[in-house]
Amino acid sequence: MTPEDDSTQTFTNWGLKFSEPTGSDFTKLHTNLIDENDASQLAFDVTLSTNTTFNVVAFTTNDGYSYTGNGTINETSASLSLTETYSGNTFVYEFPIMTK
Repeated sequence: MTPEDDSTQTFTNWGLKFSEPTGSDFTKLHTNLIDENDASQLAFDVTLSTNTTFNVVAFTTNDGYSYTGNGTINETSASLSLTETYSGNTFVYEFPIMTK
């Protein structure tokens, strides 16, 4: 994902893969945003706020893209709102219904 992406682009069949935490804090999970080909596009950590909501732990990639966000999760699906900032430009990516 880069700022050159069209902000009106539709992300079909994308999903989230959650990994169990290392250590004893079960409110923190590692997450991969995967595309329709099951390829990882972005890896990040989330913190569970409740049993069904999470916040993206703010991070910056090596090439200077910064991300924040939040989402929901249940037994069969997830949602994600991801804000990307780069060189003063902000893009919000919405993934309303995703598989997990």
